[in-house]
This record gives sequence, structure tokens and C-alpha cells, in this order.
Amino acid sequence: MIIAVELRGESEMVDGNKAMVFVDTPNIIISARHFDIIRLDFLKLIDAIMGKANKVGANAYVVDRPEHHSFYLTLERLGIRVERVSLGKSVDGRLIFDMLIGAIRDDYDIAILCSGDRDYVPVVEAIKRMGKEVWVASFTHSVNPGLKNAADEFINLDKHVTKICLSKVLNEKARY
Repeated sequence: MIIAVELRGESEMVDGNKAMVFVDTPNIIISARHFDIIRLDFLKLIDAIMGKANKVGANAYVVDRPEHHSFYLTLERLGIRVERVSLGKSVDGRLIFDMLIGAIRDDYDIAILCSGDRDYVPVVEAIKRMGKEVWVASFTHSVNPGLKNAADEFINLDKHVTKICLSKVLNEKARY
């Protein structure tokens, strides 16, 4: 599998490294709209960001909305654990909690965060202090510079748009 990763200080990943994926679903879906993408292929998204690491889990964090339950079930059938957060609660908070607990339990060697949100900078720094690597996957227009700099690796999702897109807006009227 080919992966386009911008590296600071090239590091060769070993096939045995355990990687866990944490997708801030609202952030990634909203960011994808910049490319007129209205539906993402989450399996291809995860494949695009894995590199040579061994995936031990993939988690998608969502706001629990009844009208999206079929989408959540589809993700679960694909092997992606869906963490539903009550309306009005923080997706970021739940994702941060799970990243920290996973690091403490030694569930992974590499945390792969799919988001560009600056709220994750402190958890990225904390997990790195625990001896783990943290990769950030995001679109360049929506990644916070501090988050990008805090990451061990930045995976530019702009380079994977055609791969991860399931459907696009066909015309301006379809956006609304």
C-alpha cells in the first residue's frame, strides 16, 4: 500500500507496530466538504493512513443522531467501532479519553488521529511523553498548525481525496 506522508525526520516504520485509529467524524466530514465530498469511504480512509503499521483498532466518534443510525451500523459492520456521544456532549472529550486510556493500557504504539482540531494538541503531547507515536491525518486547509507540528507524522488527506470519496455534490443546489 502506498501512503503519502510528510515526515519530519524520516523514520522507517516496522510492520509490528500496533496502530489505533481515532476518527473525529464530524471534523473530517465537515473538512471534506471543501472538496465537495458529501460521503467518505471510511475503510479507504483508514487504509490510506495506516502505512506499515499493524492496525489493532479503528474508532469513529460521532454525535448520536437517530437519523444517522444506519450509517453507524454500516461502520460497525465494516469493523469500525462507533463511539456515540449524546447530542450536546463533546466528541473531542470522548476521543481524548479513549486515546489516553489506550496509551496507558499499552493498546497501541501509534495513535493515528483523524482531525485537524487544535483541541487535540495537549493530548498529542501527553501521549508522546508516554513514549507513543502520534500521527495526525487531516486535510491541509483544516489542520491547525500547532497540531500538525505536535504530531510525529502528518498525513495529508488532500492527496487521497479521489480514493476516499464515495460521492460528491453534483451542483450548487445540492449543497443545501
